[in-house]
Amino acid sequence: MSVAPGSPTDELYCSPDDVANFFDKFSGPQGQTNFSGGFTDQTNPTEAEVEMLIEEQTEYIEQHTGHAWRPKRVDGELMDLNRAYYFNSGTPFQLMHRDIRPLDPDKGDKLLIYTGGDSGPDEDGYNDWLTDPEQQEGRTNGDYWVNEQQGTLYIYKAGYFFDRYNFVEVTYRYGKDKVPASIRNACAKLVAADLLRTQQFRVTNPGAEEAPDPTNVAESYEEQAEKRLNKYKEVKSIGINQ
Repeated sequence: MSVAPGSPTDELYCSPDDVANFFDKFSGPQGQTNFSGGFTDQTNPTEAEVEMLIEEQTEYIEQHTGHAWRPKRVDGELMDLNRAYYFNSGTPFQLMHRDIRPLDPDKGDKLLIYTGGDSGPDEDGYNDWLTDPEQQEGRTNGDYWVNEQQGTLYIYKAGYFFDRYNFVEVTYRYGKDKVPASIRNACAKLVAADLLRTQQFRVTNPGAEEAPDPTNVAESYEEQAEKRLNKYKEVKSIGINQ
């Protein structure tokens, strides 16, 4: 199983301009502010280098919180079908993520049911319910449905049916559509802290030694960012898919 991001740099959690806003307090000899005018291909670091830091912190935020605010993909999440069946709801499978986007085979999503050996619709013995016309999604009269907000997949099949269907493998997309202001703020502060900790900041910004100590400011930014991120941190039980 693997997790891959959606678009690379156009869906990050903050922009280079957001990062530049946190450098206003570091004034140069003639009152010139460092980086406050923004990053370009002529600054040191360049705008491209700052975008790489933003991408790194975007990935850290997703790992730290367990959430995503951009499209992400999970390929081949595998679950055993041998579990309890609940009347009027089906057999539940708690996916590793919440905020599941509607399952769509045209976007690469799959709901593979293993039929055993090479007896399935394809040569590997799998049946993709998203493309099988005999299998329909629907909570009332369908064969499966997804609680997208909670990240739970339900399959409507009685227990004896699982003698042949040993496990299910799901490829799906997840992630919210909008980046909250607090997440954007946290991302920008984490990147700013990275820059403040580098020797590069002191060397390329004359007068910075007379400004507030960059290391102390970096620690403050990181503390503020972590407080914001902890409010979004996902709590998962051990063995959630057991």
